[in-house]
Amino acid sequence: MQMLYRAGLNHQSDRFPSWIPDWTVKRASSLHDSSEGGVYFAASGPQQCKIKCIDNTDELLVDGYEVDEIESISKASNVGKEWEKYFNEIDTMIDSAILAPVRHLPEDLKWKVPIAGVLWPKVAVSGGLDLKSSYTAFRNYLYSKRKGKAKENGNFVNGCPLPTEDAMVIEHMAAGSYEKQAASYIAALQDTLHGWRFVVTKNGYIGVVPNMTKVGDVIAILKGGSVPFVLKRSEKRDGAFRLVGECYVHCLMNGEGLSLPGIREGEFLLH
Repeated sequence: MQMLYRAGLNHQSDRFPSWIPDWTVKRASSLHDSSEGGVYFAASGPQQCKIKCIDNTDELLVDGYEVDEIESISKASNVGKEWEKYFNEIDTMIDSAILAPVRHLPEDLKWKVPIAGVLWPKVAVSGGLDLKSSYTAFRNYLYSKRKGKAKENGNFVNGCPLPTEDAMVIEHMAAGSYEKQAASYIAALQDTLHGWRFVVTKNGYIGVVPNMTKVGDVIAILKGGSVPFVLKRSEKRDGAFRLVGECYVHCLMNGEGLSLPGIREGEFLLH
């Protein structure tokens, strides 16, 4: 199972079976070990893993449950240059979706889910705010950056004329203050999930997934796994799957998915 946490599709995936990690590609720490962020995951509960290598093939047979399917996915990912578009998409996706009943308000989901529910960043930030307050500063920072770019391009902002030079200096100082206050949230966002995208599932759950996830991919809980996985139906082998990677689905991280109506238990053939 430890190997599967590190495996998954990337742009060189044809070189290896999807269930074998590509050690030539640098990866962040695994999502399954989020204890440094103050959370513990146990998606499959106390079950033990059941994995079998198929002799003389590149296939792996893993027992688990097909829990859900990706219905929509953000176009932007959480890389720095796409932050504003990414979080605007998250706002729209949450506001427009019919969500499954969960224990958090939609406004809280907008900041909790993109950082996989951690309580603090893995790397301590000196003088950092709590993550909710840091998220508010982060959104203000993104807004102030957009205003700054508009002014540099000689545009009006909300119909108002360009400010004086002194006023612009004050706004730059405010943007710098927001950036400092946002440091904790930015650190949590970049800990493990760099390049990931936001999703809504067919059953109304929301989460974050590896960049190569597509609409129609399966959310699976593998026996013995502490986190869910995204699986892609194989285009080359009937009934088989490619492992896209581990994922975070809010309120399915501690065994809740095993009691959902309509889940299917079975074996997943990975190649």
